[in-house]
Amino acid sequence: MLKCPVCGRQITVRRGSFACPWCNAKLRLPGTSRLEWSAIGVVVIFVPFLIARWLVPPEYAPLFGGLLVLVLVVPISAVLGYLRGTFSPPKVQRDSGWPDDGTILHITSPPEPPKES
Repeated sequence: MLKCPVCGRQITVRRGSFACPWCNAKLRLPGTSRLEWSAIGVVVIFVPFLIARWLVPPEYAPLFGGLLVLVLVVPISAVLGYLRGTFSPPKVQRDSGWPDDGTILHITSPPEPPKES
């Protein structure tokens, strides 16, 4: 459960942009940063190849490493997601990107009617 930054009440976890059920404030959960995606990619790809290098003869290591990548992607990603959620839980933020939040998406006045001579 997360807390609404506006009213301070507990809200259920949702993805993307949503409104607080208590105060109707527009909220969002921040996404995964590029640095986090890079770290996940490095761990998911290089760790299985290191394991393959230690376990099998060198001529079969690339093939076995590729198979390990396919087999271990989901478990490694699940462990990294669990660690991220446990040690740095997401914080709900106010979403200022909604159109009715005071932002003006399009400003044009209607065309003037033609003048009759």
